[in-house]
Amino acid sequence: MRTIIATLGALLSFSSLANAQNLALVLSNGYYENGADVATISHKHQQLVNALENQGYEVIGGKDLNRLETRQRIGEFADKIEQADTVLAEQPLWILLRKSGEEDMLLAAVEFYRHKTTIMPRRDSRVFVQSGIYKRSRNPIYLGDAMVLAGLILRWDAVLSLPLIPIFVWVIETRFIIGEEKHLRLTYRAQYAAYAHKVRRWI
Repeated sequence: MRTIIATLGALLSFSSLANAQNLALVLSNGYYENGADVATISHKHQQLVNALENQGYEVIGGKDLNRLETRQRIGEFADKIEQADTVLAEQPLWILLRKSGEEDMLLAAVEFYRHKTTIMPRRDSRVFVQSGIYKRSRNPIYLGDAMVLAGLILRWDAVLSLPLIPIFVWVIETRFIIGEEKHLRLTYRAQYAAYAHKVRRWI
């Protein structure tokens, strides 16, 4: 039986200095094992797309896409994000940190999806990912986590909680990164050594 991940209203937006426009990814799917109301799903999808376009969003997405088409849409979305410069001056610092962190995590997930390998730490990977966001950081997901944490602390005006950020970084390094890097070093050897020499652990 056909199984397709269905996402209605999966939305992420980023600003671009080039065109001062937001970018949105919207995917929906009417194929469900229990017989969903396809007409309703289609209508809601178009409603969302129209609403976003009316607000100035450039919408990338589609309905009832197959696996290849879904991968192409996600790749197109990721390419546009990578080509854009995030607007800094128009947003409070906490929003900038949160959005930048979310963007790093999204771009990292897209690279794993493109290379058809697992995103789960310490599981055997099929490919050593070095492309996209991984050209700028060896750990963009953890970096994104730290940026989102910093943004939320500023949002809640919890200045006394700022020491949590270096503590979080230390825990992530000792609990996860060191072990993951050891695994990559043993698996990919010279390839990983060259990569680690070229790209920093964080930024």
